[in-house]
Amino acid sequence: PLVNLAAAYRLTRDEKYIWVEVIAGVLRDAMDGKPTKVIGLARNITAQMNAFERLRFSERNLRRSQAAARLGSWVYQIDSGIVKLSDEMLEIFGIADSVLPPSLSLIESVMSPADQERWKEAFELAKLGRNMPSLEFMLALPNGVERHIEATIEAEREDSEVVSLFGICQDISDRKKKKKK
Repeated sequence: PLVNLAAAYRLTRDEKYIWVEVIAGVLRDAMDGKPTKVIGLARNITAQMNAFERLRFSERNLRRSQAAARLGSWVYQIDSGIVKLSDEMLEIFGIADSVLPPSLSLIESVMSPADQERWKEAFELAKLGRNMPSLEFMLALPNGVERHIEATIEAEREDSEVVSLFGICQDISDRKKKKKK
């Protein structure tokens, strides 16, 4: 059997940092278990680690931007029915602390019946590949807060087939209040 060791190290080389992944193993004799060979590999993974850091930075900026704009996003995978909601989407819909897993039905539960119907219609049309103009609706959260929401739903295609839906919901309550004044 091979005993493995795998680790990543950040090293300095020519006053620059590089990342190195080291993988090593000891081959042992099948009869007595004594080590017979040591094999190993070291490779430069700086490009991968830099890409990972850029991705983390981008995701952090996206979260901050969505929070500042009171804008949440979601993706619905048509084949599996799985929905992924951004953190801000959960906040806007008042379900950030919910013990239930995020779902479209949980989102719809805070809409009025009339708005639920308009939402479902737009959702079904988007599944057919028709991108809808923005849709406005009201939320009545369990804590009594009401929010005005502007939403868009877009179909995402692969080989001309709709495979997922991407949506954006923005809390426009402040804009509506200012308009009233």
